[in-house]
Amino acid sequence: MDQFNLRKKILEKLKIRGFSIRPNAMKQLIDFIFNQNIENISDSTDLIIEEIVQTIITFAKEGIKQQSKNAIIDLDIVTKIITKFQNQDTKNIETENLVKELSVISALNHPKYSYSNNLNGDLIMNSQKINDLLGDSNIKTNMFIERFEIVRRRLERNSLFSNNLNSFQLTPVNALLGLRNQTIVCGMIYKLEDGGFYLEDKTGTIKLNLENTNITTGVFTETCIVLVEGYCEGDAFIAETLGFPPCEKREETIKALGYTLNRGGLEMFDSQITIQDYNQIIQIEKDDLDKQIIFVSEINFDQQESFDNLDLLFQGFNVENCPSMFVLIGNFTKSIFRKVAKTILDQGHLSPFPLHIKPIICNLDHSLRLFPTPHSMVLCDNFDTFEGSYEGCHYFNPGLFSIESSFVVYYPLTDEVEFSRIKK
Repeated sequence: MDQFNLRKKILEKLKIRGFSIRPNAMKQLIDFIFNQNIENISDSTDLIIEEIVQTIITFAKEGIKQQSKNAIIDLDIVTKIITKFQNQDTKNIETENLVKELSVISALNHPKYSYSNNLNGDLIMNSQKINDLLGDSNIKTNMFIERFEIVRRRLERNSLFSNNLNSFQLTPVNALLGLRNQTIVCGMIYKLEDGGFYLEDKTGTIKLNLENTNITTGVFTETCIVLVEGYCEGDAFIAETLGFPPCEKREETIKALGYTLNRGGLEMFDSQITIQDYNQIIQIEKDDLDKQIIFVSEINFDQQESFDNLDLLFQGFNVENCPSMFVLIGNFTKSIFRKVAKTILDQGHLSPFPLHIKPIICNLDHSLRLFPTPHSMVLCDNFDTFEGSYEGCHYFNPGLFSIESSFVVYYPLTDEVEFSRIKK
């Protein structure tokens, strides 16, 4: 990567977080990157930018007048960060704790991305820590707006709906009344006390007539975001076809938004990791293709059989072939697996269901969003073992551990799954 493209990439990453950088600071930062013995400059840029963001947050805590948004990064900040890099000794990651190779991100620390209200509609990461789980009175409304906006922007990038002569045109709700022609609308579906279904977007609300509607594949519930094709008749929209917005492959999201693909998503890596650590982790992964993660679900700890099965499971792995992680997951509601997986990925959300049926903490809704589409998704409930692929996302269910003694061995690097069962 040459200096021009590196400069462009750094500017894009900073802009996403609401930061700008002075020219002299940018020059010193680029010189520093090119003076390092870095195997992959593109991947390492993510880590440098994360260090910058963390440093600005630290300055703010110390009382220096830096804002979390629209902050200007000057030469002093870049100099401090370069000094921090240079003072760090290269660590031997192979003897370090596994947190260096594998990070578990809690809902409280999950990065929150949302689109700004400026003319460009830039994607901004909110780095402020959530201290109040319930949030303020606007949190529920904002939650649905942010969900809808992420899907709408994804839809606008799709070739079927982009602004060209051969694409479909989306009509906002407030432009439907009086429109005689057939059209397509994207909105959130919900039900009012009168028993009728309505479609809502950021511009307005209209009643839906679903009497003769052709419904495509998926699990449709209230608050789902849908595409509706039809026409207006009186004060109602006659829906001829109802379906989900198409999912977007992870690589397409990354390319469209100008990110460098890294291990955890857009920015979910350990913020304390160094460039040297990162390159060593990549090498460790290449040297050990048999790294495993064990997924076990439906573990009923009120039954002795579950503990007996766990004992047999742990005995089956010795020190030499011990997996990187055991993921023990409880029981969830029963679902039709393939349709649920498609619904979740199309909606870009792990819980796209009405709040009165599936309550969530609205202030942590962003931690349930699948943005961008993940490499793999594990859905666990009292359903038989199952796997499939949809738009590049590999999804699977480990099955019933307490009843069938089944579990999954997952190889992250190759994205392969082995369904296993304890023999008694």
